[in-house]
Amino acid sequence: MEKPERLVTVSEQPYNAETPLSALNETLTSNDLFYVRNHFDVPQLNLSDWALNVGGAVEDARKFALDEIRSLPNRSLLVPLECAGNGRTTLDPLVSGTQWGLGAIAQAEFTGTSLSNILDLVHPAEQSKEVVFTGADRGEVRTGETTNYARSLPLDIARHPDVLLVWEMNSQPLPRDHGFPLRLLVPGWYGMASVKWLQDIRLAAAPFEGFFQKDDYVYSESEALSEGAPVRDMRVRSLIVSHTDGETLPIGKHEFSGIAWGGQGGIAEVALSSDGGTTWLPADLEAPAGEYAWTGWKLSLEYTQPGPRSLILRAADGEGSRQPLAQFWNRGGYGNNLVHRITIHVD
Repeated sequence: MEKPERLVTVSEQPYNAETPLSALNETLTSNDLFYVRNHFDVPQLNLSDWALNVGGAVEDARKFALDEIRSLPNRSLLVPLECAGNGRTTLDPLVSGTQWGLGAIAQAEFTGTSLSNILDLVHPAEQSKEVVFTGADRGEVRTGETTNYARSLPLDIARHPDVLLVWEMNSQPLPRDHGFPLRLLVPGWYGMASVKWLQDIRLAAAPFEGFFQKDDYVYSESEALSEGAPVRDMRVRSLIVSHTDGETLPIGKHEFSGIAWGGQGGIAEVALSSDGGTTWLPADLEAPAGEYAWTGWKLSLEYTQPGPRSLILRAADGEGSRQPLAQFWNRGGYGNNLVHRITIHVD
């Protein structure tokens, strides 16, 4: 009997865990296999005393019970979420931070209401420029201060109809590890933007300078970007999920498959090289199941001789950006979309 798949623990305190790559060949990642990213201990919230406070630079500040939010027009979106530090362990030299392998990525169907529906009810003041989201999770950060997890979005981005306040994940109430009872969802951005355990929304005229906005989740010591550039959009990336590094295969034909996501303009190409990047074989792409959903790919290879094979997978987006063959190193270890490499042995 096969052992059931489980999350791969990265840290116990706070709890962080990866999705096993073999679980990523499905359109939906089950809630129990969806990677977990926590900065602090998970807050224990009860609906009986929970409310969403919306205020700041607005004309009609107020609190919303979950039932009120659920009564607003709602919709479902299929969205992959990726931790900005996914693949941090592949960097050389290594950097500090949660030591993610490649499994801090998963995809679910989220149900909620457009944030703009809430903003329309409180009437943002004319001077409002940003929207600040504060979660109930709280703890000490490296500066020594104790703070809640909080992030902001420019008001024009926050008003996009696909930026949602969500209460369901794969047709189930949000699990505690994923933001119960309410979280933000920002499709196309790394997961740090989708604040969990949401308890406060504040509109502001000045840029937000909280720790997780100004000091963390910024690119530092990167040759490609200016110092302090914010971490935002997911960079184009792909994975081989049908086979594992070090796997032994018999001589014959084998089908390789996996996923690609991120970038701009959708996934335009996925290619596989088995000669160190000299030649590339284009994979067959599946139609994504939604506007933001990842793209599945497949490619058959036939081996007639024994020996090791080094495989390199690379994706390109609709605007021509390709995964780099060399690492995207930066001090925080963010946005590292290096090509996926595995070695298989033909026997």
